[in-house]
Order: sequence, then C-alpha cells, then structure tokens
Amino acid sequence: MAKFARHLPEFGWRPVVLTVDPKYYPNTDDTRPPDGIIVELTTMLPSFGGVYRLLRRQFRRPAAISEDTPDGAVSPQIPRPKERSFLCQLALALMYLPDEFLPWLPMAVRRGIKLASETRIDAIMTSSPPNSVQLIGAALHALTGIGWLADLRDPWLNDAHPDYQRTRIARRINAPLERLALAGAERIVTVTDEMDAHYRGILPGGGERFNVVFNGYDRADFVGAVREPPLQPGGPLTITYIGSMYHSRDPRRLLEAARRLIDSGHAAPDELRFEFIGNCRETPSGPLPELIKANALERSSDLPGWLPHHEAIERIRRADVALLLAARQKLQIPAKVFEYIAAGKPVLALTEPDGATGRLIARARCGYVFEHNDVHGLEDILRKLLEQKRSGGVAIDPDRDVVESLDIRPQTEHLAQILDGMLPFTLPGETYA
Repeated sequence: MAKFARHLPEFGWRPVVLTVDPKYYPNTDDTRPPDGIIVELTTMLPSFGGVYRLLRRQFRRPAAISEDTPDGAVSPQIPRPKERSFLCQLALALMYLPDEFLPWLPMAVRRGIKLASETRIDAIMTSSPPNSVQLIGAALHALTGIGWLADLRDPWLNDAHPDYQRTRIARRINAPLERLALAGAERIVTVTDEMDAHYRGILPGGGERFNVVFNGYDRADFVGAVREPPLQPGGPLTITYIGSMYHSRDPRRLLEAARRLIDSGHAAPDELRFEFIGNCRETPSGPLPELIKANALERSSDLPGWLPHHEAIERIRRADVALLLAARQKLQIPAKVFEYIAAGKPVLALTEPDGATGRLIARARCGYVFEHNDVHGLEDILRKLLEQKRSGGVAIDPDRDVVESLDIRPQTEHLAQILDGMLPFTLPGETYA
C-alpha cells in the first residue's frame, strides 16, 4: 500500500493515509513517506490479546500468545483444536474477531469522519489484512456516503491462519461477518485470479465490482537488479529469507534437508549459509535457534533480526537464492515474492505447486517450487544449487515480459482506473483524494 501511495499522484489521485501510530505495531520501517502524502496517525484501544498477555505476565504464568507475530498469533504451545474445550474455542474465536486490531475501529472511524468533513475525500480504500480494516471501511462508507473500495491482499478466511482461527466455531462466526462487512463495498479488489474467482463465488455482484490488481515491486528499489549478472563462484551457497515465521511458515523440513545433505557428504557445513531476516526466532515447529541446533547448522545460519527495508533488499541482492515459505496459501501471493523476482534471484518456494504463488513462479521461470514437507525434493534441489554455485554461480533465465509486468507502476495505474470508475464524473487534469 505504501508503494501505491507513492505512485497514485502520477495518475490523478492524492492519497490521505489513515493508520495507527507505529508504537502499536511490532514491525515498522524507517522509510519516510513521499512529500505531499498526508499521513494521519491515531491511537488504539488495548486489544483483547494484549490484555490477556498483560494478565498472564502479571500472574507470572507463561505467555500463551507470541509477542513476535504481527497479529498476536497463538504460539505452538497452545493446545491443538481437538484438545480444547468448546468454551476455550469460543473464547479464542471471539478474542480475535476478526483479528487483534479490532480495537482500532472507534479511533479510525472517528478520525476518518473528521478527515471527510475537513478534506475533500472522493473515495475510501481499505486494505487487509488485518480484516478489521474492512469493518472500518464499511462504517465510514455508511456514515459518510463516500464510495468505498475494499482491497484484500489475503483471503479473510485463510488456511494459513493459526489453527484457533480455523476451528469450526471461528469459521461459523467469520464467514457471515465477512459477507456482511464487504456487502457495501462498491469495488472488491484482490491480488490474484484465484482470489478473484473465490470472491465472485461467495459475494453478489459482477462485472465492474470485482477486479484484480497484483502486488508488485518498485523499480526504484532495484536499479539494475532485474538484469544483474550471475554471481561468481566462491563462498557458501547463501539462501536468504525475509519476513516473519508464523502460522504455516515453517523452515523445519528445509533445515532437515540441509542436514541430510551434509551427513551424506555432499556438502560441508561451511558451504551452506542460511539468513533468516525478520521476526524469525519462533516457528510453528518451535524456536528457530533450537531447530538450527538440532540439525547442527549453527555455523551455517545467521539470524540478524528485523532490518530496515533497504538493508533487507541488499541482503537479497547479495544472496544466491531467495527463500519463500508460503504453505497453505493457494489463493494469494506474498508481496515479498515480487521483490525476490525483481532482485533477479532464484526463488526457492515451499508452497503448493498448483497455488497462485507456484503458478506465478512457473510462469515467470524464476525459481523452484516444492511442497513444504518434501524433504527429499528439497535435499535434491539444495544439491543442484550447490553444484551450480561451485561451477560458476546460481542463475536463472526468467521470462522478461512477465517480470516487467510485475512493476508496481502499471499495477498502480490499473488501481487508479478502478478508482476513476467509482466517480460520478471526472474532469481532465483534476486531482482526486
């Protein structure tokens, strides 16, 4: 959304960004917004998950909700759904209805109404996750009458969500809430054809109401990166991951494959290097340092923590392979995939080959796709990548037309055209907000 805000003025739209103060969100970047972009920051009421964590700490009991996940996801030590009572499942479903950021709604709606009264606002656009943002959009649309575009980067009901959001109780609550929340949206924008088909099947309307606008990379972040020459031989095969590890994002099988490769004598420990950048210390299989130690990869692994965006991009550009963890995400494509592709690096994707991400990587000819639990397949590809590294560097031959189409600028132009279509009339050269 920051990239859309940066480029929308080129196409006649002036973004006014309404968001929370950075202190309420665990991961923020130090990049300043472009000149002329209005950014309104608000406070937020305490979340149910935050209150729960505070009470657990107050009574000196171990926290059951991870501090390291961006949406307060329940950590692996929470009992699995079959082990929970009905009341426990109901409490978790209500605690995260539809997510931990619901307490932002009253502040966001109040500030949004104030903005609408003080500034000429021509359209409202809300982007999720978090899903509670769509409830804010519905409220602002109802209270102001301004046309509303609901943008969904992920499905509301998501198989990659933690298990407490995938129980029968949670789904029975969230499914009608999703339809109710999106009922008033004049436009529904999704990020893949697969998501578009999904929402056309569960929401009324057709024709202009549903649109697809892909995520994309910003060329300014990758000057010369798309056409970089292959890396030269020498040094370890460096596999770099950017992001967080929660829900279904689990590197355990990849680390096991690396251990098997070393134990078989096909690789030395100093020939492999894994970089895990971001909130990566907790995984669905347990603490990442423990997984690394269990596979004797301490000398081969680096966990620098969260880095500013430009530093993370430089790490990817210096890497041999970009790692993607996207199991159980068949409808959506993680935004980092586009930056991986723009960096010109082979993508090693642990995701479904027949999902949206797997199909994009195959269409762009930019990497390798494996099921997340395919240890033998991962061991084989690590061996092949290591052989390429030894003989001259890891390289790919992507489809340049596909890569060029993923630039964020044409995607922003498409978004602006959708917004134009929501206006009763337009005047040449006029700027809209």
